[in-house]
Amino acid sequence: QLISGLHHLETMQKQVTHFKSMRSDVKDALAKRDEAWGLTTHYERKAASLKADVAKAHDGKHDATKTQEKEERLFRTGKKLQESQDALSASIDCASAACENTIVAQRCGVGELLAELCEYYDEAFAPSGLRASPVIATSDGQESNEPREVACRHCNRDMSADRRAH
Repeated sequence: QLISGLHHLETMQKQVTHFKSMRSDVKDALAKRDEAWGLTTHYERKAASLKADVAKAHDGKHDATKTQEKEERLFRTGKKLQESQDALSASIDCASAACENTIVAQRCGVGELLAELCEYYDEAFAPSGLRASPVIATSDGQESNEPREVACRHCNRDMSADRRAH
């Protein structure tokens, strides 16, 4: 009897595997964000150090050539800093979107997993007379065994007709 519902367990396993891959995508996006943050921090420190060197060069008795070289280095570092800040901003947006999409998809997916588990129990135990009969509380407080329209509360998609397509 338990084997008759095995396809439900296999479906659940595929869903869990899909959730794991989604978390992997989030980890990758967060790693890229952290890398971009490190690069931005590097250029911020380098620019601050060069600004101090240029300020000292203008105040001291350094030759004009060395001062100009330091100013050019500061300019190039400023450009690299701006590029790294732009990359950091983009990677933060990407990581945020990946996190949000994963959270919503997994919240919706938990409902699908539970429904699949219920179908497994229903199919596996129905021959022994242990068939589940869902009781649903209606909006007026009464109980009903009638199927009803079900919408995902996270994305409002109708899940009653074809739950697996969600």
